[in-house]
Amino acid sequence: MHRRIAIYVFCLIIAVLICGLIIAGPRIITAGGFFAKLGMVIYNGCRGLCHQDPERTYRWDGMLFPVCHRCLGIYAGALIGMIVYPFTPYFRKGTFPSLMVFLIFALPVGIDVFSEIIGLWEGHPYVRTITGFMIAMVASFYIVPGVDEMLRILFGERPPSNPPVNGGR
Repeated sequence: MHRRIAIYVFCLIIAVLICGLIIAGPRIITAGGFFAKLGMVIYNGCRGLCHQDPERTYRWDGMLFPVCHRCLGIYAGALIGMIVYPFTPYFRKGTFPSLMVFLIFALPVGIDVFSEIIGLWEGHPYVRTITGFMIAMVASFYIVPGVDEMLRILFGERPPSNPPVNGGR
């Protein structure tokens, strides 16, 4: 449990930093001097993660965010999911949500993306943000147990033993 808490805190800090940099990006880049260079690092770092299409990106005082509508929803959803995660039974048990839960949350983003690909409709920015948020929020519940399992495999540790059913009777 202690390792799971340490992994959780580490992942939460990473999520806060990423979201903080994304939100602060437009302000940092307009500050000038050293901060403008730091802002360019943020924007260039996000370029590898997002297409940064200006038509699909929110603006703040005329400045584009370093990620698009859907990616902003994904990062925000991952952060909120990380905040909520320790209050779920998945955290206490060190388990994942079922595949069905993930698919239910993934369905709206799948429909949105597929509808845009086939030309059925041009998605609305808020729909892109909300569907990205939904899938990332539930996907974040897989991160801590996944990292925990990865570390167990990496260091050759045995998985924790499951207690016998009905107290061993």
